[in-house]
Amino acid sequence: MVVFCHTRDEAQDILDEIKGFIQQKLKLSLNEEKTQIYQPCEMNFLGYAFAMRPDKTYVLSVSSKAKERAYSKIYSILTDESIPADEMFTKLGAFNRGWINYYGQAEESEMIIFLDEIAQYEREQIQARILESGDKGKEYVIALYDSKGYSSMKG
Repeated sequence: MVVFCHTRDEAQDILDEIKGFIQQKLKLSLNEEKTQIYQPCEMNFLGYAFAMRPDKTYVLSVSSKAKERAYSKIYSILTDESIPADEMFTKLGAFNRGWINYYGQAEESEMIIFLDEIAQYEREQIQARILESGDKGKEYVIALYDSKGYSSMKG
């Protein structure tokens, strides 16, 4: 649960009320490590973060940790030599579509920059895989060309 308040005192009062309700009425315990008061730019929640614009307003953005996980997942898909090339591109396309659908609410200008970066990363990783695989490189090129399940982060 995320609650936004104007002041730290207001946030503390609401937190105390919510804690009391959850513990006394619902008989549930709270994770004290996660149950804290944050400034919006310090907070990460379900892979999202809040970035401050120059006009001092906040926008929803993708957290740094979620971006790192995206790079890691793409790398693991593209370096998994246990799956055939066509399955690799189908898996990568499914990951890309799922990622974009989940984070589609983030601030548009930031997403465009990140999607450009990740699409470039995918191209570089695919090129490296083709070049490193020697005779098998042709299989990757054909699979990528024929793949109906693949779409990059850029569509």
